[in-house]
Amino acid sequence: MIKLLIKKLVILILTFVGISFVTFVVINISPGKPQDVLDFSTKISYEAKQRLVKLYGLDKPIHIRYFEWFKRFIKLDFGHSFKDGKPVIKKIFARLPATLLLNVLSISFIFIFGCLFGILAAMYQNKMLDKIISLFVFLGY
Repeated sequence: MIKLLIKKLVILILTFVGISFVTFVVINISPGKPQDVLDFSTKISYEAKQRLVKLYGLDKPIHIRYFEWFKRFIKLDFGHSFKDGKPVIKKIFARLPATLLLNVLSISFIFIFGCLFGILAAMYQNKMLDKIISLFVFLGY
């Protein structure tokens, strides 16, 4: 049992690292990346652009930037907002109560109505009500 748990945990970690790497690469090679914004900005000098590139580490290879990002991610250091300069983690925690409330309410709603419709479909198996419920479940899935 312990071996299975360890195996599943290793698979989980490798999957997370793989997905985060692919996402990081796609975001960094897609149009509209920070370098492009700096290149099209005419309000700042070339030297200022170079300082920003160096400050954000955009001059480093993508794999180095990923590992630096991943180290900060593990420490829950998401950097600062470009909009107002506040730490991103504070913005996340400020919105966390509303997010959790919305999740709890929606999961409760789904659980209650899912059980209700499941019981109704079981009670009227192979009847019109069962087929209608099954159709809506299929369409919603």
